[in-house]
Amino acid sequence: MHLFASAIILGLALAILSPSPVRADSEDGAAGYVRLAHGNVRLLRDGVAISADVGDPVLPGDTIESGDDGSIGVTFRDDCRISLGPRSRLDLRAFEFAPASRRYSFVARLTEGSLHYISGLIAKLAPGRASIETPVGTIAVRGTRFLVRVAAP
Repeated sequence: MHLFASAIILGLALAILSPSPVRADSEDGAAGYVRLAHGNVRLLRDGVAISADVGDPVLPGDTIESGDDGSIGVTFRDDCRISLGPRSRLDLRAFEFAPASRRYSFVARLTEGSLHYISGLIAKLAPGRASIETPVGTIAVRGTRFLVRVAAP
């Protein structure tokens, strides 16, 4: 099963590598948008679970979850891209991308599952303002890509 999860993440990562336009502002307050959704994936927003579909906005404060057969790819406004494999949970704790006022922040917490991360402009313009937290430590992002897996509690 581990090989299956890795294959899904790799497939999602390759699919979301294609360039996308960078948007500094968002009328709907979105930090990013669902680019790919497969199987059981959902967003938890204000205590309410909603099915995640391609094109749906992802807001600061949202939790992204995937089920046993789920995988999801999200592209953020700064062109950061993430992919979650099956049985994953990521809390988007903070997101701010305001180049005109030089305000940047990307903080997410992976509590379970697998994450493939490709940094966007926040990590490049404001090193140290992008981080991924896990139950055992924090990954400070300085313009890179990585794959991390957190075992279920």
